[in-house]
Amino acid sequence: MDLLKLSVEERLSAFYAMIESAYGLPYWVYNADGTLLDTSEQERMALEAIFKASGCMRYMLEYAKNNAIPLVLSADLGLLWCAGFEYQDKKLHRIYVFGPAFHTNVSYAALSQKAYDKKIQLSWRTTFLNLMESLPIISENNMTRIAVMLHRILTDETLLISDVSYQQMKQDKPVNLTEDEESVIVDRYQTYMAERELLGAVREGNMNYSAAISRAQSISTGVPVASEDPMQQAQISVIVYMSLCTRAAIEGGLTPEKAYTTGDYYIQLAHACKNISELASVAGEMYREFIHLVHENKKNSSLSPAIQSCCDYIQMHPETDLSIEILAKR
Repeated sequence: MDLLKLSVEERLSAFYAMIESAYGLPYWVYNADGTLLDTSEQERMALEAIFKASGCMRYMLEYAKNNAIPLVLSADLGLLWCAGFEYQDKKLHRIYVFGPAFHTNVSYAALSQKAYDKKIQLSWRTTFLNLMESLPIISENNMTRIAVMLHRILTDETLLISDVSYQQMKQDKPVNLTEDEESVIVDRYQTYMAERELLGAVREGNMNYSAAISRAQSISTGVPVASEDPMQQAQISVIVYMSLCTRAAIEGGLTPEKAYTTGDYYIQLAHACKNISELASVAGEMYREFIHLVHENKKNSSLSPAIQSCCDYIQMHPETDLSIEILAKR
């Protein structure tokens, strides 16, 4: 069956069934002002209350006023949603949301602590915990893919994974491997190659980096950190990624002064993030800035590394009383 020959309603019906079968992911349909029109979760409307209480609903409606690109949202429980937008006559007509899902496994103990921290009443706490345990686990990358597919269903437009918006990151083969273990090694090698391409774009200051981001996001899910706190896991993963990009920028010719200052700035932003989608947005902004900095640095390659280092130092310390001795040490 060619989905693109069907009406939007027919495509969506088939898409709902496909996502339900593959992920067990709830869907919600809203009009332009946020009124709920349809859902697969009539028996679990508490999930919509979480969507609203987290601020994701408000953010989504504000975003939709000026954007048609699909959006990934998240809450501090480690929950993810994605949203696609249907326009008619250049006006927002419908918003389609899939979620929530956890982006990684969260223990019952961690959920109980969250329920306590958020002062959820004892009379409803058990119901809340059971509801949370029933939700699927879907990685941020897979949620982004769902957003890309949803956008295609609604608009016929094909996007890259890197186009999606976020709410504001060879050794010898062992002997006697099982098929599953061999598969893991292949996956890790593919991850290595994708990340090598991603960091290579930073070293080169390659402005045509969108394809590299898409390939890396389609393979790698970040640093596998064992933590009961999904937000902590994501922050560690993004900070490692930022550190790698900082070193790649230095290897690409950016002075350590400028590279580390830029990297430290984004690491502080990552520490301040409250949810997964904010982290993803900060990581994307960091990557693009390093690409642009290295690109501009290579355009200005007439300066020697020593002179460029002095220029960067002067630019970054406008309130410092500089002297010939300070600059000579550089």
